[in-house]
Order: sequence, then C-alpha cells, then structure tokens
Amino acid sequence: MEQQIFLPELHEKISNWKSEVDFVRQDVKILRHRLTEIIQKNTHRDTLALAEQFQNQFIRQLEVADEMFHDLKQADKRILLDLEEKPSGLEEKLMNEEKHLSERMRVFNRLFHTMKDDFNGFLEKIM
Repeated sequence: MEQQIFLPELHEKISNWKSEVDFVRQDVKILRHRLTEIIQKNTHRDTLALAEQFQNQFIRQLEVADEMFHDLKQADKRILLDLEEKPSGLEEKLMNEEKHLSERMRVFNRLFHTMKDDFNGFLEKIM
C-alpha cells in the first residue's frame, strides 16, 4: 500500500527540491567561472571545442533549473488552491503530483551530476 502524502509533507518536499535546484544553479555558476579560467589559460583547439560543449551544457542546465524551479512553485500554488477548494480526490492528486515531481527531480539531479562528473573528468585531463 502506498504511503499517503499529506499537504505539509508535500509542501516540505517541494521546498527542499527548490533548495536543491538553487544549489544546482549556484554550482553551475561556479563551474562556468572555472571554465572561463581554463579557456583563458589554454587555447588549444581541442580544449576550446570541449569547453564550448560544456558552456552549452551549462547554459542548458541553467534553463532547465529555471524551468524546474518555476514548475515547483506552480505545483505548490496548485496544491494550496486545491486544498482551499477541497476537490474530491485531493489525496490522489497529491500522490500523483508527488510522484511526478519526484521523478522529474530524480532525472534533473542525475543529469546534473553526470554533467558535473564529465566536466571534472575534462578538468583532470587538461590539468
């Protein structure tokens, strides 16, 4: 039997996820700064080509983080509105929302960590 997700618990999860997304945003900014330093010190053609790929990935990661943060905020608002209106099937809606957001966050974090690991491997190669 599935564990029931109540509003305060889901709200807390969403708040934690928003914090995770903010952390990713900050981490990407640090990685971009590190990439800028590498480009200034190393002008080898192959290095610059890889650096450009990472720059594009960082840009896209920030876009995805912004989208994820926005979607989390909107989900939180929808949940609060639903609670006020007390529609039938609210508990099922909350469970579905939690499953959906949980899966998106799992993929978001996996892709970020894969990109970060790839970037760290790149740094190890050129250092």
